Formats: sequence, C-alpha cells, structure tokens
Amino acid sequence: MKHQTATLTTRNHQSSPVLQSVKAHGRLEGLIHTMTLSQVFRNTTKDTLEVIYTFPLSWGAVLLDMNVSLNGQRKRGVVMPRQEASERYETAVQSGDAPVMVEIIHDGLYSSSVGSLKPDETLTIELTYAQLLRYEQGRIRLTLPTTLAPRFGDATRQSGLRPEQTPDSSLLVEYPFSLQMDIAGELACADIFSPSHSLQRERTDDGITLRITGNAWLDRDFVLLLGNLQGKSLAVCGPDLRSGPGHIATLASFHPGLTGHETRPMNVKILVDCSGSMQGDSMKQARRALSGLNTLLEPFDRFSLTRFGSRIEREIQPSEATESGREQLMAKLKNMQADLGGTELKAALENTFELEFPEGSAKESDILLITDGDVWDAQAIVNRARVSGHRIYALGVGSAPAESLLQELAEATGGACEMVTPNENMVQAITRLMARMRETLQVESHLIVSEDVLWCSPAPQRLASDETVHLFIRTSGALTQTPALQINGTRFAADHIQPTTSDVIARLLAHQQIALTANRQEATTLAETYQLVTQYTNLLLVVERAESDKTDGMPELHQVTHMTPAGWGGTGTARGITPRACASTSALDSLPHSFSLPVFLRRGETMSDDFELPAFLRRQPDPTTPPASDAPKDSTTPLIQTDPSEKLDEDLDDLMFYFNELIDQGYGFRHALGMLMAHPIAKVWQAGLDALQALGQRPVDAWAYLLLWANRHTDSWTKLSEKSLKCVMDQLGNVSDEEIEQTFKVIEGSILS
Repeated sequence: MKHQTATLTTRNHQSSPVLQSVKAHGRLEGLIHTMTLSQVFRNTTKDTLEVIYTFPLSWGAVLLDMNVSLNGQRKRGVVMPRQEASERYETAVQSGDAPVMVEIIHDGLYSSSVGSLKPDETLTIELTYAQLLRYEQGRIRLTLPTTLAPRFGDATRQSGLRPEQTPDSSLLVEYPFSLQMDIAGELACADIFSPSHSLQRERTDDGITLRITGNAWLDRDFVLLLGNLQGKSLAVCGPDLRSGPGHIATLASFHPGLTGHETRPMNVKILVDCSGSMQGDSMKQARRALSGLNTLLEPFDRFSLTRFGSRIEREIQPSEATESGREQLMAKLKNMQADLGGTELKAALENTFELEFPEGSAKESDILLITDGDVWDAQAIVNRARVSGHRIYALGVGSAPAESLLQELAEATGGACEMVTPNENMVQAITRLMARMRETLQVESHLIVSEDVLWCSPAPQRLASDETVHLFIRTSGALTQTPALQINGTRFAADHIQPTTSDVIARLLAHQQIALTANRQEATTLAETYQLVTQYTNLLLVVERAESDKTDGMPELHQVTHMTPAGWGGTGTARGITPRACASTSALDSLPHSFSLPVFLRRGETMSDDFELPAFLRRQPDPTTPPASDAPKDSTTPLIQTDPSEKLDEDLDDLMFYFNELIDQGYGFRHALGMLMAHPIAKVWQAGLDALQALGQRPVDAWAYLLLWANRHTDSWTKLSEKSLKCVMDQLGNVSDEEIEQTFKVIEGSILS
C-alpha cells in the first residue's frame, strides 16, 4: 500500500514535506487583533517545485500585507485585480522567475502559490492580517485556525476551488507550529486561558507576552480566552488619506446593556450532525452540550430532535418541553452515535426548515445546530438559510471546526455562533447560546455622529445583551464628540476617542465597505486603493532570477497536505492540551473514503495516493489479458503489425482526450500539462518537443503548438474541445498564422519522419 505524504508525489516518485513550519506573532490591544503568520517552505527534492498551500485564516480576518524572503531578497506584495495577478503569475513561472501569489477562495479560506522553488531553496511568506474581537457575555475569544479537516462534497464544483487548490489531509504528516501573543493594556489583567495549548507567560512593560510551550503542531486551532471582563464602549480613530485629505476613519465599539427583555416561549429545532466525521471527541461534545438542555428548556417551550448524515432521522417530533419531554430527550442522547455517513448539511437544513410546530406555539422557530461544519457547499447552504425564515444558532465542535461556515450561517439568519474545543465546558457553551436565543431583541437603532458622515456601517436590527457592536464611520475631519448609538430611544455613547496614526482602521472600514458594494468595478477599485485581498483582487510579487538562475518554466506541482485535526473522526483525541508527538502507522494511516464506515473498517488509502494522475490517466491492466509472465515462452503466435499512421491517429486521440478531460476538470493550461506529462503518452511526442525547444520555444509553448498541430492533423472524431482550444490559443497569445505554419513544419519533420 502506498501512503499519503506531505506533498504530491513527483514524477520521479520522490516526495518530501515542503512546508517546514508556521510561526505566528500576534498583538492584542483593545478589541483589535493583528497577526503575522510566517509560512516557511523548503524544497528538499531534486525537482523545481510549484507549491500550493490552501490554508484557513480567522473568521473576520482582513489580510493587509505580504512579504517574501528568498535567496537574500525580501520583497513586498502588491494587490491587483485577480485576473491580472493570475496572468502575471503565469508569465513569471513560464519565464523561469519565482512569483508568489495569495488569493482568497472564500471567507476564511486562502491559497498561497509559490511559482518556482528550486532544489534546496527556502522561502518564507509573511502574511499580516487584522481582526476585530468582541466582548461576549464577559469574555473575549480569539481563535487562530491551523488546519483543514476533510470536508464532505466536491470542492471544485461546490466551492469553486481549482483542482490544485483542493486540500488533502493525512495522519502521517507533521508541521511544527509556534506562537507568541503580546497582550497590551487592560486586557493583560484579564483571566487568560488557552483550552488548546499550554502557555508560558512573561510580564512586559505594556502588558503580557504568551508563548506556546513544548512541541506544538498544525493539528488544532489555537484558542485563547480572556475572561472576567467588563465590556466598554469606545472609539478608535485614524487617518484615511486614501479617501481624501484630512479624512478620518473611526471604529466605534458599543457595548449596550439592554434591559426589558422577557422570557419568551421558543420553538427550538435541534439538529445534530451524526456523520462519520463527528466520531470521537465531537460526538462526546454534542452529547454533553445537549444534556444541558434538561435545565435550559422551559415547560412552555417546544422542541424537536433530528440527527443527520447522509440520511435524516427524526428522533423526536415537535413536543412540549415538559418533564416527560425532556426525559425523552435525555434518553435519546445516551445512544446517539456518529453513524449516519456523509455530512449532507444542506438536505438536513431543508428538511428542518419544513418541519412545522402545532398551532398555538411560538410564531418563530430557531434551529440549534451542532456540527463540525466540514462541508464544501457552504455558500449554497448560507444562501438557502438566509431566506428560510429561521434563525440558526450554531455550536461548532471539534479541534478544527469550519468556523467560517457556521459564523456565516449565524450572521445571515440573525442567529449566533459558539465554537467549543474538546477541552471547554460544553454545558456553559450551550447555556450562553440558549441565552442569546431567548434574549436577542429586534431593535430600532441609529448612529449619532457630530460631523458630516461620508460613509458608515448600517446600524444593527437585532441585538443581544452584553455583546459588542462594531460600527465604522468615515468623516471629512476629526470628531469633536464621541459617537453614540441610539437603541429603542436609549442613547449609548463611547467612553472616549482614542487616536492612532495607523491606517489599519481605514483599511478595515474599506473592507466592510467593499463587502457592502454591489458594483464589482467599484469594489475592485476600492480594494486596489486600500491594498486589500478580496474576491476581486489577489496579492502578488515576483522575485526575478538572474538569467543563469532561471528555471525551465515547468515546475513540478506539489500541494501541501494538511495534518488531520486531533480527534477528527475518532482518530485519537484532542482531550487534554498536550499536542500529539507522532502519528502511528496503522490501518488508519490515511483518511477514509466513506464516513459511514466505523473507524476500524475504513480503508487506509486515499485519493492522494494517486494524486499525481487523475483517474482517467492512471494505467490499469486489462483484466482480460493475462500477465506477461503467464504467457508461454515458446509461443509462436505472430505479432500483429500496426499501420504507423493508424498508431499516430490513436496517439493523437489519446493526447487530446486526456487534455480535454483535464481542462474540463478545471485545471489551468500549465497544470494540465503537468498532469499530462506524467502519463506514458507524453513520451510519444518527445521528439517534436525537443525540436521546438531547440529553436528557443519554452516547454509550455512547445506543448501548446503540439496540441494545436494534433488538433489539425487528426481525422478522428476526437478534437480539442472549445474550452481546451481557447486555453491553447490564450497560451500562444497573438501569434501569426505564418509562425504557426512554420512551427507545424518543425513538428511534422520530427514526428512524421
């Protein structure tokens, strides 16, 4: 059996982990958290590599900057329109230089591409982001995701990832992780605790510095809790010179103490993820959380219980939360297992939306969702939930839940979200979530500002007590009075205005403005102006190599494999905060194909064992043909002689068929060639490629000419598809018909002779 490794297998079958480590250095001051992540890559193979690393960032993180160090050079990235960045990246790779590009796939998920990393080279990408935190019921929670759990569904079709960006996971890889967190000001006096890692503390002049102790790995989210806090309303303002001379950007953070809410009856639709990925820690968390409902549900409430995976099972129909109703719920929890297959979250939510409560119960219904959120069709789920008429209160469980999906679901529906690690108190978490469910109010609110406002955040329509509300304000000059938020006739003013010389507030404001801008061109212009990575823009830099140091423009593709999250799918446990030392090699060395199987029955191989070749490119023996060793050695059966022209047509058919399939799967031109070159069919055309390269053609252009020639030469029904032909012509650019004809003669002279 082949085992999954830290990177894709190269064509000469060598493999090596390219990601060496990730280092995090953060600073928390007030409610603004800034973080610099250093991703260190080293090429220990004999091939030039193109490294693709798909990674998560914290929910609400705004990527601000990228610096790259390679061979003594340090360069800073520039934000530009996505299409332009991609084209420049491709040009740099094919020119033999070393481009680095970072792009957002969707909220919370990013991809970094290192275009050409030569053998023994080390490259470091430093990414800096900012994030707003919130006081929530007396505490602040900070999360840094470090890995991606396997997700259910089709990443390319449902989530828009390109094939080379689709992440894989393995129990056999390990990447070191280190972190330093500087906490300044009043927050340094909070009760500070990490349920995920052991921490060392050191007092500093302006606060406290935390460091992870011992060995840590990229196998779980880093979580930091700051408790025993009193929420404050304050404003931070800084220059917004990109908007105009003298313009000021202000972050007003309000902490209104809402009163007068009544204990209202609720319809609670409990929806529990019982898919295979929930085995182990996550299922235990779910049961512990739900056990708290025994005291949290009131007799006048109504509830239902549904569990889901690849199928949906209604455990309890809509019932009153009487003593007998709660006893029935507790009985169901005792035997609840993660045994329902894949995570069909969208279908489960659809089913739950349609569930009706009897007449006379509360008019509105809330969904209490407990899941790890490991699905790819996140956007479709959020879009459907937004128009469902339900509020979703999500409880994310496990050591690396998909926080971005659960936060989006809560935000889109007016609900709330709690993320809980295996080392946190589940009953307290469900208590906080149920309090939000019962006490969140519909409000009338508006912002009060002393100066003329150029732009501001929309005022909230729903609020929960004891939680922070962040609003951005852009004015033409400095504020003379503290801003205030009026809620249902009551005015809540910021305590004071804190000035800063940094432009971080202005860039955070611009990021929210972009998210609320419907016009794509306006949003792109704003993103370029404020140098922000968005769905319309990427970060790019190019390290230009000396002519003698350039590569051939066709690097091997290596995708960084993620560590399997601790405790995921029943593979060990994340209980306790001592990170694992080393994964054992066993039948669980790789991740399962089917989440519906018990852990001990899952196959020990994954699709990445053969990631080097798509399924249709993998040579499989003809089951009707006996092995060569079984053939009689003295056989006198004459060999069938094949017409060379027929053989050429067959090879042309194969070439174009394989290329069409790769392009149709979503591979770009150069990546499709990389896959194609791993197939034996590529050797047939080596003479033609050599002839073109001898005339100065780059390898990637030589392949483009060869495919174009094959498309014209063959009389077969197999031709380049319209999409494939466009890729070929885009690669060649504005080449003349005369150049094409001259190149075709070179190909024919080398292949047909």
